Amino acid sequence: MHFFGNKNRLSFSPELQKLKISDAIGKTIVCEDNVPRRVVEIVYSYRWPWRVIINEKDPDSNNGHYCNMLSLSSQLLGKGVPDKEAQDAFSRTVRVRFNVGDEGVTRSHPLEKKHSGLVLPFK
Repeated sequence: MHFFGNKNRLSFSPELQKLKISDAIGKTIVCEDNVPRRVVEIVYSYRWPWRVIINEKDPDSNNGHYCNMLSLSSQLLGKGVPDKEAQDAFSRTVRVRFNVGDEGVTRSHPLEKKHSGLVLPFK
């Protein structure tokens, strides 16, 4: 959709490179559980590098609601929610690229030091 990936390389479209995750604040975003939520706060998930966490301090959740980065960027660009197959393909590409196991990132990971263009810049 907006990314092109293989084992060695991820690249993003020019329109995607201009986005910041803070652009989501104040907007309604459909999370991974298919529930639309108004974004009050948004942070990166370092355990699952292809996700962000929305409204982490929401009293109705255990540590917020996950949103796939592909889904977030697609919604911010006004293109709707990508299908599950596209989101899974994006997640698999990120897992392979950053060698993330089934349990997620459980130790210090290069992604914590440098985002390598994988995630949208936060400003």
